[in-house]
Amino acid sequence: MSNFIKTGTKVFSFNFKNILFSCVGIFAITIFLFSCGKRPLSENDLSKIIPNEILEYFLDGEKNKMLIKNFAIDRRQTNNKEDIVYTIIDMEDNYVHRTAYYILKINYYDKGGWIIDSWEKYKNTEAYPLQAPTSEDKIDILLNEKFSNFDFLSMNVDDLRNGYCSYFYNVNDIKPNFNRSGQVDIVYSFNGSDNCYWEAKLNITEVVTTWKIVGNWIDSSDVFSFNIEKITPSAIYASLRSDPFYDSSNVFSFASFKSTEFNYNESETELSFKGINKRTPFEIIFYGDNAKLEIIFGGTSNITNLIKK
Repeated sequence: MSNFIKTGTKVFSFNFKNILFSCVGIFAITIFLFSCGKRPLSENDLSKIIPNEILEYFLDGEKNKMLIKNFAIDRRQTNNKEDIVYTIIDMEDNYVHRTAYYILKINYYDKGGWIIDSWEKYKNTEAYPLQAPTSEDKIDILLNEKFSNFDFLSMNVDDLRNGYCSYFYNVNDIKPNFNRSGQVDIVYSFNGSDNCYWEAKLNITEVVTTWKIVGNWIDSSDVFSFNIEKITPSAIYASLRSDPFYDSSNVFSFASFKSTEFNYNESETELSFKGINKRTPFEIIFYGDNAKLEIIFGGTSNITNLIKK
């Protein structure tokens, strides 16, 4: 049905049916546009607005930021203007790969659209190293605590994915009071997920220490003289003499001090012998760091601060 309106010489035609269809179309488009605005974000769009707090982590105390390598939605529940998403986020940098499991709580705002308002883990973050620790300073500090002369031999990163790697060094320390030689292993183990760090352990079981204590030792007053002839794993061959004007009872002819124990402490550069000589218990302690000797008889009588002549 059409109506006509005559104004002057012009006639305008109105088709109410067409107007009705136009109004319905505009209304439908408006509803469609509003519904599109509330449509939940896709995986791709969601991955682009992940907060930095999720992407950042610490490695040996230094903050780093990762890039997302893969983003997946595990499960999801969307109600009008609220979207709760369980995500699996694979990310990495040059040093570490991490897989994080987060619940994202997303709300829709008429001004601003979909925004991540909060997040929390629903499973512990998994991490493994992509690169072995390369800080020479850190390795040197570990070795310098024990040794003064060492050379790099090789490294093993076959088990890096499981968080382990090893460095191998050759040690050849020549000291005035002892020598050390052999292979040292530094074994690194990787720890952490958001706060990651490498832990190092030093293995020196292959290092052999040769003690330079054979010779004549005297005290500062020249009263005692202790001459070490030979050392074996089971005995020390030595003679102890004292000035007869001081104490004639401590005069020994050449004697074999049989050791029942043979111990030394690598960290303190200390070597000790324990045994019995002519029914008298004795202990001889050699302090390798300052080349001083101490002799203890029967647990009470001490001869201290002997130095090599």
